[in-house]
Amino acid sequence: MKKLLNIIFPFFMIFFLLGINLQTAHAADGQADDSQISNIDSYSEFIAKVDSVLNRIHLMDGGFYRIEKDFQRDLNDAMQFRYHGLSHYSSTTKTNTLDFLLRLGINQTYYWTRYGSGSTAFVDSLLGIRYFLSRDEVPAKAYPERFSQDGIHVYENPVAFPISFLVGKSAVLGTDVYTKNLFDIQNQLYYSLGGEADKQLLIPAKNPKTSLLNINTVKDEKGVLYAKIDGNNESEISWTIEIDNPNPLYLYLETPDRTNDDTAEIYVDNVFIGKYLSVDRYGILPLGKFQTGTTVIVKLKMLKPNLKLNQAYFYYEDWDLLQNFSKKIQENAVTLSAVSGSHLSGNAVVNSDDQYLFFSIPYDDDWSVSIDAEVAEPIRIFDALMAVKIDSGNHTIDLQYIPKGFHTGILLSILSLILLIVVAFWKKIQKSTNFQNQSDCSDTKYR
Repeated sequence: MKKLLNIIFPFFMIFFLLGINLQTAHAADGQADDSQISNIDSYSEFIAKVDSVLNRIHLMDGGFYRIEKDFQRDLNDAMQFRYHGLSHYSSTTKTNTLDFLLRLGINQTYYWTRYGSGSTAFVDSLLGIRYFLSRDEVPAKAYPERFSQDGIHVYENPVAFPISFLVGKSAVLGTDVYTKNLFDIQNQLYYSLGGEADKQLLIPAKNPKTSLLNINTVKDEKGVLYAKIDGNNESEISWTIEIDNPNPLYLYLETPDRTNDDTAEIYVDNVFIGKYLSVDRYGILPLGKFQTGTTVIVKLKMLKPNLKLNQAYFYYEDWDLLQNFSKKIQENAVTLSAVSGSHLSGNAVVNSDDQYLFFSIPYDDDWSVSIDAEVAEPIRIFDALMAVKIDSGNHTIDLQYIPKGFHTGILLSILSLILLIVVAFWKKIQKSTNFQNQSDCSDTKYR
Protein backbone atom coordinates (compact mmCIF):
# COMPACT_ATOMS: atom_id res chain seq x y z
CA MET A 1 0.00 0.00 0.00
CA LYS A 2 2.82 2.38 0.90
CA LYS A 3 4.55 1.75 -2.43
CA LEU A 4 1.27 2.41 -4.28
CA LEU A 5 0.83 5.75 -2.46
CA ASN A 6 4.40 6.72 -3.30
CA ILE A 7 3.58 6.23 -6.98
CA ILE A 8 0.11 7.86 -6.98
CA PHE A 9 0.88 10.92 -4.80
CA PRO A 10 3.38 12.64 -7.17
CA PHE A 11 0.92 12.30 -10.08
CA PHE A 12 -1.88 13.70 -7.92
CA MET A 13 0.26 16.73 -7.02
CA ILE A 14 1.20 17.31 -10.67
CA PHE A 15 -2.45 17.36 -11.79
CA PHE A 16 -3.42 19.49 -8.77
CA LEU A 17 -0.78 22.12 -9.59
CA LEU A 18 -1.71 22.04 -13.28
CA GLY A 19 -5.31 22.72 -12.31
CA ILE A 20 -4.29 25.70 -10.18
CA ASN A 21 -2.13 27.09 -13.00
CA LEU A 22 -4.96 26.74 -15.52
CA GLN A 23 -7.38 28.46 -13.16
CA THR A 24 -4.89 31.30 -12.57
CA ALA A 25 -4.25 31.65 -16.29
CA HIS A 26 -7.98 31.81 -16.96
CA ALA A 27 -8.47 34.48 -14.28
CA ALA A 28 -5.53 36.53 -15.57
CA ASP A 29 -6.86 36.11 -19.09
CA GLY A 30 -10.05 37.87 -18.08
CA GLN A 31 -8.05 40.75 -16.60
CA ALA A 32 -5.77 41.29 -19.58
CA ASP A 33 -6.05 44.53 -21.54
CA ASP A 34 -6.34 42.66 -24.80
CA SER A 35 -9.83 41.13 -24.87
CA GLN A 36 -8.87 39.09 -27.96
CA ILE A 37 -6.45 37.01 -25.92
CA SER A 38 -8.63 34.14 -24.74
CA ASN A 39 -6.82 30.94 -25.63
CA ILE A 40 -3.34 29.52 -26.01
CA ASP A 41 -3.25 30.12 -29.78
CA SER A 42 -4.05 33.82 -29.59
CA TYR A 43 -1.75 34.16 -26.56
CA SER A 44 1.10 32.60 -28.54
CA GLU A 45 0.34 34.89 -31.47
CA PHE A 46 0.45 37.94 -29.18
CA ILE A 47 3.79 36.86 -27.71
CA ALA A 48 5.26 36.18 -31.16
CA LYS A 49 4.18 39.57 -32.57
CA VAL A 50 5.52 41.62 -29.66
CA ASP A 51 8.72 39.55 -29.50
CA SER A 52 9.32 40.13 -33.21
CA VAL A 53 8.88 43.90 -32.84
CA LEU A 54 11.18 44.06 -29.82
CA ASN A 55 13.84 41.93 -31.53
CA ARG A 56 13.76 44.36 -34.46
CA ILE A 57 14.28 47.29 -32.07
CA HIS A 58 17.23 45.57 -30.39
CA LEU A 59 18.83 44.80 -33.76
CA MET A 60 18.33 48.43 -34.79
CA ASP A 61 19.61 49.87 -31.51
CA GLY A 62 21.97 47.89 -29.31
CA GLY A 63 22.22 50.60 -26.64
CA PHE A 64 21.08 50.63 -23.02
CA TYR A 65 17.65 52.26 -22.66
CA ARG A 66 14.06 51.72 -21.56
CA ILE A 67 11.02 50.78 -23.65
CA GLU A 68 7.35 51.27 -22.84
CA LYS A 69 3.99 50.58 -24.46
CA ASP A 70 0.37 51.60 -24.05
CA PHE A 71 -1.02 48.04 -24.16
CA GLN A 72 -0.24 45.09 -21.93
CA ARG A 73 -0.80 41.43 -21.38
CA ASP A 74 0.37 41.73 -17.78
CA LEU A 75 2.00 44.32 -15.55
CA ASN A 76 5.28 42.40 -15.75
CA ASP A 77 5.45 42.30 -19.54
CA ALA A 78 8.98 43.71 -19.35
CA MET A 79 10.09 40.49 -17.68
CA GLN A 80 8.16 38.36 -20.18
CA PHE A 81 9.70 40.12 -23.18
CA ARG A 82 13.13 40.86 -21.64
CA TYR A 83 13.24 44.63 -22.01
CA HIS A 84 13.82 47.44 -19.50
CA GLY A 85 10.54 49.18 -18.65
CA LEU A 86 8.57 50.99 -15.95
CA SER A 87 5.28 49.09 -15.77
CA HIS A 88 5.67 46.58 -13.00
CA TYR A 89 4.06 44.85 -10.05
CA SER A 90 6.06 43.68 -7.05
CA SER A 91 5.22 43.79 -3.36
CA THR A 92 8.96 44.15 -2.64
CA THR A 93 9.49 47.39 -4.59
CA LYS A 94 10.88 50.14 -2.38
CA THR A 95 8.30 52.67 -1.19
CA ASN A 96 10.56 55.57 -2.18
CA THR A 97 10.66 54.33 -5.77
CA LEU A 98 6.88 53.98 -5.96
CA ASP A 99 6.35 57.44 -4.44
CA PHE A 100 8.81 58.99 -6.88
CA LEU A 101 7.02 57.54 -9.90
CA LEU A 102 3.74 58.79 -8.45
CA ARG A 103 5.19 62.31 -8.05
CA LEU A 104 6.41 62.24 -11.65
CA GLY A 105 2.83 61.76 -12.83
CA ILE A 106 3.23 58.09 -13.77
CA ASN A 107 0.13 56.04 -12.98
CA GLN A 108 1.10 54.38 -9.71
CA THR A 109 -1.38 52.71 -7.35
CA TYR A 110 -0.19 50.74 -4.31
CA TYR A 111 2.35 48.26 -5.77
CA TRP A 112 1.05 48.59 -9.34
CA THR A 113 2.90 50.86 -11.76
CA ARG A 114 1.20 51.22 -15.16
CA TYR A 115 2.84 53.38 -17.80
CA GLY A 116 -0.25 53.69 -20.02
CA SER A 117 0.25 56.83 -22.12
CA GLY A 118 2.86 58.02 -19.66
CA SER A 119 3.45 61.43 -18.13
CA THR A 120 5.31 64.24 -19.92
CA ALA A 121 8.06 63.89 -22.53
CA PHE A 122 10.46 65.25 -19.89
CA VAL A 123 9.65 62.32 -17.58
CA ASP A 124 10.08 59.87 -20.46
CA SER A 125 13.45 61.43 -21.20
CA LEU A 126 14.60 61.59 -17.58
CA LEU A 127 13.90 57.87 -17.17
CA GLY A 128 15.58 56.94 -20.45
CA ILE A 129 12.46 55.78 -22.33
CA ARG A 130 13.74 55.77 -25.91
CA TYR A 131 11.06 53.69 -27.63
CA PHE A 132 7.30 53.63 -27.22
CA LEU A 133 5.03 50.90 -28.63
CA SER A 134 1.41 51.67 -29.44
CA ARG A 135 -1.49 50.35 -31.46
CA ASP A 136 -2.53 53.92 -32.24
CA GLU A 137 -1.42 55.62 -35.44
CA VAL A 138 -1.43 58.94 -33.57
CA PRO A 139 0.27 58.49 -30.17
CA ALA A 140 -0.51 60.54 -27.08
CA LYS A 141 2.89 62.21 -27.42
CA ALA A 142 3.97 63.23 -30.92
CA TYR A 143 7.13 61.14 -31.20
CA PRO A 144 8.27 60.27 -34.74
CA GLU A 145 7.44 56.75 -35.94
CA ARG A 146 10.38 54.46 -36.70
CA PHE A 147 8.42 51.54 -38.14
CA SER A 148 5.14 49.64 -37.94
CA GLN A 149 4.72 45.86 -37.83
CA ASP A 150 1.76 43.55 -37.17
CA GLY A 151 -0.42 46.47 -36.07
CA ILE A 152 2.18 47.74 -33.58
CA HIS A 153 3.63 51.21 -34.16
CA VAL A 154 7.11 51.91 -32.80
CA TYR A 155 7.81 55.54 -31.90
CA GLU A 156 11.20 56.92 -30.88
CA ASN A 157 11.66 59.60 -28.25
CA PRO A 158 14.25 61.89 -29.91
CA VAL A 159 15.05 63.68 -26.64
CA ALA A 160 15.55 60.63 -24.40
CA PHE A 161 18.37 61.04 -21.89
CA PRO A 162 20.99 58.32 -21.36
CA ILE A 163 20.52 56.12 -18.30
CA SER A 164 23.62 57.77 -16.80
CA PHE A 165 25.09 61.25 -17.30
CA LEU A 166 27.16 63.87 -15.49
CA VAL A 167 25.45 66.52 -13.37
CA GLY A 168 26.57 69.38 -11.14
CA LYS A 169 26.31 69.76 -7.39
CA SER A 170 22.80 71.25 -7.61
CA ALA A 171 21.42 67.77 -8.35
CA VAL A 172 22.42 66.46 -4.92
CA LEU A 173 21.50 69.50 -2.82
CA GLY A 174 17.90 68.39 -2.46
CA THR A 175 14.77 68.88 -4.55
CA ASP A 176 11.25 68.98 -3.15
CA VAL A 177 9.38 66.14 -4.86
CA TYR A 178 6.39 66.27 -2.53
CA THR A 179 4.59 69.49 -3.51
CA LYS A 180 0.98 69.14 -4.68
CA ASN A 181 1.62 70.45 -8.18
CA LEU A 182 3.35 67.65 -10.11
CA PHE A 183 4.36 70.05 -12.88
CA ASP A 184 6.22 72.20 -10.35
CA ILE A 185 8.14 69.09 -9.30
CA GLN A 186 9.25 68.51 -12.89
CA ASN A 187 10.38 72.11 -13.24
CA GLN A 188 12.44 71.74 -10.07
CA LEU A 189 14.02 68.53 -11.39
CA TYR A 190 14.83 70.34 -14.63
CA TYR A 191 16.61 73.13 -12.71
CA SER A 192 18.44 70.67 -10.43
CA LEU A 193 19.85 68.78 -13.41
CA GLY A 194 21.24 71.97 -14.96
CA GLY A 195 18.32 73.49 -16.87
CA GLU A 196 18.08 77.22 -17.64
CA ALA A 197 17.14 78.92 -14.37
CA ASP A 198 15.18 81.75 -16.01
CA LYS A 199 12.86 79.52 -18.06
CA GLN A 200 10.02 77.13 -17.23
CA LEU A 201 9.95 73.76 -18.93
CA LEU A 202 6.30 73.22 -17.90
CA ILE A 203 4.16 76.34 -18.35
CA PRO A 204 0.65 76.78 -16.88
CA ALA A 205 -2.23 77.36 -19.28
CA LYS A 206 -3.87 80.75 -18.72
CA ASN A 207 -7.24 80.95 -16.94
CA PRO A 208 -9.08 77.73 -17.88
CA LYS A 209 -12.82 78.42 -17.48
CA THR A 210 -14.84 75.77 -15.64
CA SER A 211 -18.49 74.88 -16.24
CA LEU A 212 -20.70 72.18 -14.70
CA LEU A 213 -23.55 70.12 -16.12
CA ASN A 214 -25.98 68.36 -13.75
CA ILE A 215 -23.57 68.72 -10.80
CA ASN A 216 -23.72 70.22 -7.31
CA THR A 217 -20.52 71.07 -5.43
CA VAL A 218 -19.68 71.01 -1.73
CA LYS A 219 -16.33 72.32 -0.45
CA ASP A 220 -14.47 70.99 2.59
CA GLU A 221 -10.88 70.85 3.82
CA LYS A 222 -10.11 67.88 1.53
CA GLY A 223 -11.28 69.53 -1.67
CA VAL A 224 -14.49 69.85 -3.65
CA LEU A 225 -17.12 67.12 -3.76
CA TYR A 226 -18.85 66.96 -7.15
CA ALA A 227 -22.23 65.22 -6.84
CA LYS A 228 -24.71 64.32 -9.57
CA ILE A 229 -28.05 66.13 -9.32
CA ASP A 230 -30.02 63.72 -11.50
CA GLY A 231 -28.52 60.24 -11.53
CA ASN A 232 -30.35 59.36 -14.76
CA ASN A 233 -28.60 62.05 -16.81
CA GLU A 234 -24.97 62.65 -17.69
CA SER A 235 -22.88 64.83 -15.40
CA GLU A 236 -19.90 66.71 -16.79
CA ILE A 237 -17.15 69.09 -15.71
CA SER A 238 -15.82 71.13 -18.63
CA TRP A 239 -12.75 73.35 -18.90
CA THR A 240 -12.46 75.83 -21.77
CA ILE A 241 -8.88 76.76 -22.68
CA GLU A 242 -7.79 79.51 -25.08
CA ILE A 243 -4.68 78.05 -26.69
CA ASP A 244 -1.80 80.54 -26.64
CA ASN A 245 1.03 78.01 -26.90
CA PRO A 246 1.70 75.50 -29.73
CA ASN A 247 3.41 73.02 -27.41
CA PRO A 248 1.91 69.77 -26.02
CA LEU A 249 -0.82 70.25 -23.40
CA TYR A 250 -1.23 68.06 -20.31
CA LEU A 251 -3.85 67.59 -17.61
CA TYR A 252 -3.47 66.56 -14.00
CA LEU A 253 -6.42 66.26 -11.59
CA GLU A 254 -5.50 66.15 -7.93
CA THR A 255 -7.82 63.86 -5.98
CA PRO A 256 -7.70 62.30 -2.49
CA ASP A 257 -9.71 59.29 -3.69
CA ARG A 258 -8.37 56.07 -5.16
CA THR A 259 -10.63 53.32 -6.46
CA ASN A 260 -10.46 50.18 -8.57
CA ASP A 261 -13.62 51.24 -10.41
CA ASP A 262 -13.84 53.46 -13.48
CA THR A 263 -14.58 56.94 -12.15
CA ALA A 264 -14.47 59.27 -15.14
CA GLU A 265 -13.86 59.65 -18.87
CA ILE A 266 -11.97 62.46 -20.58
CA TYR A 267 -12.97 64.04 -23.90
CA VAL A 268 -11.15 66.76 -25.85
CA ASP A 269 -13.45 68.63 -28.23
CA ASN A 270 -15.85 65.67 -27.86
CA VAL A 271 -13.16 63.17 -28.90
CA PHE A 272 -12.72 60.37 -26.36
CA ILE A 273 -9.20 60.41 -24.88
CA GLY A 274 -9.57 57.66 -22.31
CA LYS A 275 -10.76 56.68 -18.86
CA TYR A 276 -9.32 58.64 -15.97
CA LEU A 277 -9.18 58.49 -12.17
CA SER A 278 -9.42 54.71 -12.15
CA VAL A 279 -7.12 51.83 -11.29
CA ASP A 280 -5.13 52.17 -14.52
CA ARG A 281 -5.19 55.92 -15.14
CA TYR A 282 -4.12 58.42 -12.51
CA GLY A 283 -1.36 60.96 -12.86
CA ILE A 284 -0.56 63.30 -15.74
CA LEU A 285 -2.57 62.81 -18.94
CA PRO A 286 -1.26 63.95 -22.37
CA LEU A 287 -3.99 65.80 -24.31
CA GLY A 288 -2.14 66.62 -27.55
CA LYS A 289 -0.97 69.71 -29.45
CA PHE A 290 -3.30 72.46 -30.65
CA GLN A 291 -3.04 75.50 -32.90
CA THR A 292 -2.45 78.85 -31.24
CA GLY A 293 -5.59 80.98 -31.21
CA THR A 294 -8.02 78.05 -31.11
CA THR A 295 -10.33 77.14 -28.23
CA VAL A 296 -10.21 73.66 -26.71
CA ILE A 297 -12.85 72.16 -24.44
CA VAL A 298 -11.69 69.40 -22.10
CA LYS A 299 -14.62 67.48 -20.67
CA LEU A 300 -14.74 65.07 -17.73
CA LYS A 301 -17.77 62.78 -17.72
CA MET A 302 -18.58 61.37 -14.28
CA LEU A 303 -19.21 57.61 -14.15
CA LYS A 304 -20.02 57.57 -10.42
CA PRO A 305 -22.55 59.55 -8.33
CA ASN A 306 -19.75 61.47 -6.56
CA LEU A 307 -16.24 62.64 -7.31
CA LYS A 308 -13.83 64.54 -5.08
CA LEU A 309 -11.24 66.81 -6.67
CA ASN A 310 -8.80 69.31 -5.23
CA GLN A 311 -7.58 71.13 -8.30
CA ALA A 312 -7.26 70.80 -12.08
CA TYR A 313 -3.85 71.62 -13.59
CA PHE A 314 -3.32 72.34 -17.29
CA TYR A 315 0.28 72.80 -18.44
CA TYR A 316 2.20 73.14 -21.70
CA GLU A 317 5.61 71.51 -22.21
CA ASP A 318 8.23 73.65 -23.99
CA TRP A 319 9.46 71.22 -26.64
CA ASP A 320 12.28 73.44 -27.96
CA LEU A 321 13.61 73.96 -24.44
CA LEU A 322 13.50 70.20 -23.82
CA GLN A 323 15.35 69.54 -27.08
CA ASN A 324 18.12 71.96 -26.15
CA PHE A 325 18.37 70.51 -22.67
CA SER A 326 18.57 66.98 -24.08
CA LYS A 327 21.51 68.02 -26.28
CA LYS A 328 23.28 69.36 -23.20
CA ILE A 329 22.62 66.10 -21.33
CA GLN A 330 23.90 64.03 -24.28
CA GLU A 331 27.19 65.95 -24.21
CA ASN A 332 27.67 64.66 -20.67
CA ALA A 333 26.48 61.12 -21.35
CA VAL A 334 28.13 58.13 -19.73
CA THR A 335 28.32 55.00 -21.87
CA LEU A 336 26.73 52.11 -19.99
CA SER A 337 26.16 48.54 -21.10
CA ALA A 338 24.50 45.60 -19.39
CA VAL A 339 26.91 42.80 -18.55
CA SER A 340 23.98 40.94 -16.98
CA GLY A 341 20.65 41.78 -15.38
CA SER A 342 22.44 42.82 -12.19
CA HIS A 343 25.78 44.05 -13.54
CA LEU A 344 26.44 47.26 -15.51
CA SER A 345 29.71 48.68 -16.75
CA GLY A 346 30.78 51.75 -18.69
CA ASN A 347 33.13 54.65 -19.24
CA ALA A 348 32.99 58.30 -18.23
CA VAL A 349 35.03 61.27 -19.44
CA VAL A 350 34.90 64.02 -16.80
CA ASN A 351 36.33 67.43 -17.68
CA SER A 352 36.04 69.12 -14.28
CA ASP A 353 35.91 68.33 -10.59
CA ASP A 354 32.85 68.61 -8.38
CA GLN A 355 30.82 66.44 -10.76
CA TYR A 356 28.42 63.59 -10.05
CA LEU A 357 27.40 60.54 -12.03
CA PHE A 358 23.61 60.47 -12.19
CA PHE A 359 21.77 57.18 -12.76
CA SER A 360 18.05 56.95 -13.51
CA ILE A 361 18.19 53.72 -11.50
CA PRO A 362 16.38 53.34 -8.17
CA TYR A 363 18.67 53.82 -5.18
CA ASP A 364 19.21 50.68 -3.15
CA ASP A 365 21.69 49.81 -0.42
CA ASP A 366 22.48 46.61 -2.30
CA TRP A 367 24.05 48.42 -5.27
CA SER A 368 27.85 48.19 -5.26
CA VAL A 369 29.49 50.97 -7.32
CA SER A 370 33.17 51.19 -8.19
CA ILE A 371 35.14 53.80 -10.15
CA ASP A 372 38.46 52.59 -11.56
CA ALA A 373 38.11 49.48 -9.35
CA GLU A 374 37.78 51.61 -6.20
CA VAL A 375 34.56 51.48 -4.18
CA ALA A 376 32.38 54.61 -4.48
CA GLU A 377 29.60 55.56 -2.08
CA PRO A 378 26.20 55.94 -3.81
CA ILE A 379 24.10 59.00 -2.89
CA ARG A 380 20.30 58.99 -2.83
CA ILE A 381 18.97 61.93 -4.89
CA PHE A 382 15.40 63.09 -5.47
CA ASP A 383 14.62 60.64 -2.65
CA ALA A 384 14.65 57.72 -5.09
CA LEU A 385 17.46 57.72 -7.67
CA MET A 386 21.21 57.29 -7.43
CA ALA A 387 24.38 59.32 -7.97
CA VAL A 388 28.08 59.05 -7.09
CA LYS A 389 30.80 61.69 -6.74
CA ILE A 390 33.45 61.57 -9.47
CA ASP A 391 36.66 63.52 -10.16
CA SER A 392 37.96 64.79 -13.50
CA GLY A 393 39.62 62.32 -15.88
CA ASN A 394 38.79 59.17 -17.82
CA HIS A 395 37.16 56.52 -15.67
CA THR A 396 35.75 53.01 -15.86
CA ILE A 397 32.47 52.51 -14.01
CA ASP A 398 31.14 49.25 -12.60
CA LEU A 399 27.79 48.65 -10.89
CA GLN A 400 26.71 45.34 -9.39
CA TYR A 401 23.50 44.56 -7.55
CA ILE A 402 24.28 42.09 -4.76
CA PRO A 403 21.39 41.51 -2.31
CA LYS A 404 22.28 41.48 1.36
CA GLY A 405 22.81 37.91 2.53
CA PHE A 406 23.60 36.70 -1.01
CA HIS A 407 27.13 35.50 -0.21
CA THR A 408 26.02 34.12 3.15
CA GLY A 409 23.24 32.27 1.37
CA ILE A 410 25.69 30.76 -1.12
CA LEU A 411 27.97 29.66 1.72
CA LEU A 412 25.07 28.09 3.62
CA SER A 413 23.88 26.35 0.45
CA ILE A 414 27.34 24.90 -0.17
CA LEU A 415 27.65 23.75 3.45
CA SER A 416 24.17 22.23 3.29
CA LEU A 417 25.08 20.40 0.09
CA ILE A 418 28.28 19.08 1.67
CA LEU A 419 26.34 18.00 4.76
CA LEU A 420 23.75 16.28 2.57
CA ILE A 421 26.47 14.39 0.70
CA VAL A 422 28.15 13.39 3.98
CA VAL A 423 24.85 12.17 5.47
CA ALA A 424 23.98 10.25 2.31
CA PHE A 425 27.45 8.69 2.21
CA TRP A 426 27.29 7.83 5.92
CA LYS A 427 23.87 6.20 5.49
CA LYS A 428 25.18 4.21 2.56
CA ILE A 429 28.15 2.99 4.63
CA GLN A 430 25.85 2.22 7.56
CA LYS A 431 23.49 0.28 5.31
CA SER A 432 26.42 -1.65 3.85
CA THR A 433 27.77 -2.40 7.35
CA ASN A 434 24.36 -3.62 8.56
CA PHE A 435 24.04 -5.84 5.50
CA GLN A 436 27.52 -7.28 6.13
CA ASN A 437 26.70 -7.93 9.80
CA GLN A 438 23.48 -9.70 8.82
CA SER A 439 25.44 -11.85 6.35
CA ASP A 440 28.01 -12.75 9.02
CA CYS A 441 25.23 -13.72 11.44
CA SER A 442 23.62 -15.92 8.80
CA ASP A 443 26.91 -17.66 8.05
CA THR A 444 27.53 -18.31 11.77
CA LYS A 445 24.02 -19.71 12.25
CA TYR A 446 24.34 -22.36 9.53
CA ARG A 447 27.84 -23.58 10.38
